[in-house]
Amino acid sequence: MFNAVLVSVALVIFLGGMLYKVSTWFRYTIGHHVEHISPYRRAAAACKGIARTLLSTRILVLLRVFLLDVLLQLRLFRQDRLRWAMHMCIYTGFMLLLLMH
Repeated sequence: MFNAVLVSVALVIFLGGMLYKVSTWFRYTIGHHVEHISPYRRAAAACKGIARTLLSTRILVLLRVFLLDVLLQLRLFRQDRLRWAMHMCIYTGFMLLLLMH
C-alpha cells in the first residue's frame, strides 16, 4: 500500500513537471517577430506538425533514428566499442529494472 502511494505521488509530480515544461514552450515568446502569435496557436501548430509527421512517410525515418541512435546507440558503437558495451549494460539494466519492477 505504501509503495502504491509513493508511486502515485511520484507520477503526479512527474506529470506536473512535464506539463509545466511543455507549457513553457508555448508561453514565452522567442522573438519580437512572433509576439502576435498566441500560445494556443503555437500549441495547435505543434500538434498539427506532430500529426503530419506521424501520418507521413517521415515516420519511417523517425523509427529508424529511434532504433539505431536511441536504442542501439550506433554512433557510440562507431566511436568506441568498449564504451558502447558499458553503456548498453547500464542502459539495459535500467530498462529491465523499469519494465520488470
